[in-house]
Amino acid sequence: MLMIVEDHPDAINSEKETPLHRAAATGNLDSCQLLISKGVAIDAINSEKETPLHMAVQTENLDICQLLISKGAAIDAINSEKETPLHHAAVTENLDICQLLISEGAAIDAVNSYDQTPLHMAVQTENLDICELLISKGAAIDATDVLNKTPLHFAAFCGELQACQLLISKGAAIDAIDYKKETPLHKAVVTKNLNTCELLISKGAAIDAIDSWKETPLHMAVVNGNLNISQLLISKGATIDAIDFLNATPLHYAAFCGELQACQLLISNGATIDASNSSNLTPLHIAAQKGHLDVCKLLVSKGAGVNSLSSNNETPLMLA
Repeated sequence: MLMIVEDHPDAINSEKETPLHRAAATGNLDSCQLLISKGVAIDAINSEKETPLHMAVQTENLDICQLLISKGAAIDAINSEKETPLHHAAVTENLDICQLLISEGAAIDAVNSYDQTPLHMAVQTENLDICELLISKGAAIDATDVLNKTPLHFAAFCGELQACQLLISKGAAIDAIDYKKETPLHKAVVTKNLNTCELLISKGAAIDAIDSWKETPLHMAVVNGNLNISQLLISKGATIDAIDFLNATPLHYAAFCGELQACQLLISNGATIDASNSSNLTPLHIAAQKGHLDVCKLLVSKGAGVNSLSSNNETPLMLA
């Protein structure tokens, strides 16, 4: 390596990496020092527009990070994804490098090409120490990415219970909505994270929050066939006959998906057996249309109208 450094300090490989990139990536401090003494470009970029500092951060080499920064490396250089070294550091477990970058003035809320901040990224990998550091240094707790998702949306979706607890304790908006108007509770329901759902509800999450389709968390829970979460939501006061933008109730959803146990749960908790959607279709119409015989039997046994007419004057039998 040293011979290459001596003879070809500005050489680049097929990835447009200079010897300084490689030395930083492999943790070769001596080579880094030699190359810098020869005046190589400290912020040279490779094919991904990453500088040697990006690479030193990724390989968690604190000494090389310190050297590069002391020699003037751009602390907020961005790669092709608009990620700064701090973005990279946020997904490692190296608290020291994060502290170094921040102490040297790294932008705490720099956004990548998806408008995600380092906190968004740290949350997704549940690096709690790094999350706490970023927040303590002023990271925006409710920063939104290109899809309007906050760090809490990500933590809830990933089932990162401790990250959720941390964010909420620091004031994260419990009912923040993303581009689909989904709250963190919607996200936790979709990914079947019961403990996260319990936490969010205990902290005041809106049990009947509606997304852009007017779906509540209960609508989503029965679609997923998640009885534990469905039971939790109902026990906490979820509206059993909440309607979406087509006037469909959770029972319509459960019937559509053939979720027999979910149908039983909803009916036992007072769901309207013959609720009609915007096309005057009842859950029995839906179950018959989808061929869910067990659900049809259940609904009929509970008094569903076998002669109910849709907007097109169709009975459930006609749709079977």
